[in-house]
Amino acid sequence: MDNKMVYFMLVVHTEPPLAATGKSLPGIIKISHSHKMPVTWVVTQDVALNFGNPNCELSKAYGFSLKDLCAGAYDVSGIKDEVGAHLHPCTHLGTKYGELKNCTSNIDNYAINRLPEEEQYKLMEELTNTIQEYVDIRPKTFVAGRWAESADGTTLRILEKLGYTVDINLPFFKPVGKSDWTGARYYQPYHPNRQNVLRLGDSPVLLIPQTVLPPKISMSPKSLILTDDKVLWPSVQNKDQMQTVFERYYKLKEMWSPVTMVIYMHSPDGVRKDILQRLDWLLSYVSSKENVVFVTPQEYAQIFNRKHGDKNPEKVYLIPAYTAFLAKIFRSFWIRASNIYHILKGSK
Repeated sequence: MDNKMVYFMLVVHTEPPLAATGKSLPGIIKISHSHKMPVTWVVTQDVALNFGNPNCELSKAYGFSLKDLCAGAYDVSGIKDEVGAHLHPCTHLGTKYGELKNCTSNIDNYAINRLPEEEQYKLMEELTNTIQEYVDIRPKTFVAGRWAESADGTTLRILEKLGYTVDINLPFFKPVGKSDWTGARYYQPYHPNRQNVLRLGDSPVLLIPQTVLPPKISMSPKSLILTDDKVLWPSVQNKDQMQTVFERYYKLKEMWSPVTMVIYMHSPDGVRKDILQRLDWLLSYVSSKENVVFVTPQEYAQIFNRKHGDKNPEKVYLIPAYTAFLAKIFRSFWIRASNIYHILKGSK
């Protein structure tokens, strides 16, 4: 089954505002499950507390729970979703970060990779334990809020200690905080190095890159993203662009396996009819292709490990050195210009 296959997954960053998430999820579920697509809900702590099981207040109010979704008991489709962890310190309860409710005012201030290892570990441990208590599963898939993972391996080592086996991140993008992922590998998942996650290593955690088309000189790549947030992320809004990204990856199955593609969206955006229509169209388009299977990250990791064991694929696709160099210069200029702008704006 692994030969010349493409494994397609939908990862929903499930986060506040809670009311919007409650209204959104049934629509996302209905479309995804109608295409036999399991959804991976990477959740913040407050989402786990409010939607973890049928006894939670908001689960009762909105008619679904994460526990039922994992058990395949939410609807007649029997599709079993996955629940993973998604850490935004500003949404984490009972900590000094809880006061940062207007997170988007300065996203650099609350990135987890700005925190020392002890604080990162504390937040990750509390988030993991909350999900286990309320959803009754131990999460094994992680996505850092704003992709702000420590490039020096700090976050990776924490994931290992807590039993995570999959880490999804966005390559060739400058996350907020201290990380610089310029020159990161794309296309192929790999086991990263514990001191530098951009390099191959022997970590048991499988790093799955977000599906992107690497740019020539840009701050961000084109990504398979279904969201209305045009400021933070490079949205792919029309069908032609989504087809371009998909077809680029689809051709890779002739060169190596198992190919994976990750699309993602933010849970509150599921209230938008146009976004749900794009999701429906994309899943219909993908379903029409041969040798495509819908999976969760954990299911893909099992397929990858059957093929490669704990080793990395022989051929890893790299961003050309000159592209990474030019992007770094461009990025440095953009960051300095942005800082100057905010200083001048604050002085008025």
